[in-house]
Parts: sequence; structure tokens; C-alpha cells
Amino acid sequence: MSRTGEFATAELPTLLVFAPRERARTFLRTAFPKRKWKTVVVRDINECREAFRSVLIDAALIDIGSASEQVELARERLRLAEAELAQAQERFRAGVAVNADAITALLALTASRAQLIDAETALRYSHLSLARAEGLLLDIQ
Repeated sequence: MSRTGEFATAELPTLLVFAPRERARTFLRTAFPKRKWKTVVVRDINECREAFRSVLIDAALIDIGSASEQVELARERLRLAEAELAQAQERFRAGVAVNADAITALLALTASRAQLIDAETALRYSHLSLARAEGLLLDIQ
């Protein structure tokens, strides 16, 4: 949010209106009184297609940003899990801890690796969504 408390246009959900404009706005005001919308009013079907494509591209770019952050967080979790495993193994070798601590750390490391794979997969899917929205990739059936 900006300093004035208003939402930036990119943060607002987009509403494509290809109908009587006032009816749609009235519905939104009554159904979601506290929600703000970025409204795009289109006049013909080609304009509607272009507006829809623009919305899909915006959504894909937001997904890419979010997925990129998830990948970075997953990498950090993996790094921390590796350090935790090394510390648990060192404590076990020193006789301060039992082997169960090392096994628990190993399980956490495995879970962190799986989370990284999931995050990287989501990032790849978001790139595919962007390519599809831009018309560079056709749906494969």
C-alpha cells in the first residue's frame, strides 16, 4: 500500500466488464462494499480478448514473482536443514546427543529438499502460464 493508504493499481483485483457497466458496478458495491476493483470496460469482443490476455499476463507475472520468492525461501530452509544435520551429527559424535536427533534432522533435510522441488516446479509452471498468456505456447492436450 502507498503512504496515503490507497492500493496501487497492480494490487487491485481486475474486473473485466463486458455487460451493462452500471449493473456490474452496482453488484460489486453491494456484494463487496469494502473491496476496491480495477475495472476494465470493453466495447467489443476483440477488445475483450485483449483485456483478458492482459489480465492473464499480469496474473502470470505476479505468480512468477511469488514463486521466485518461494524458491529462495526453500533454498534457505534447505541450507538451514543441512546445517542442522551437520550439528546433530557432530553432537552425536561428541556423545552429547543421541542418534535420534540426527535422524530427525535428516528427516527435516529430506522434507526441505521436497519443498525446494515443489517450489521450483511452481516457478516453472508460472513461466509456462506466462508463455501461454502471451500466446507463445499453445495448450497441449
